[in-house]
Amino acid sequence: MLNNHWNKKNLLILTIYLTGFSIGTISHGMNMVKLGFFGYTFAPFVLNVFWTSLLILDPLVIFFYLHRLRLHKRRFF
Repeated sequence: MLNNHWNKKNLLILTIYLTGFSIGTISHGMNMVKLGFFGYTFAPFVLNVFWTSLLILDPLVIFFYLHRLRLHKRRFF
């Protein structure tokens, strides 16, 4: 019973994280369309590069989380 509870809790936490990364991907994509590449002119160059790179990094995190979840299920079930 305890194991099932922790699995549901972990799934809820994972869903919250993936939702946040999805929203981040959409937000950075919209900013890229609206402002262009390195469009954060108010920010220093280093932050501009970081925020722009999140358009690639956020979907990668989602992919790796889901890929690991799929591998984990295949290994134990």
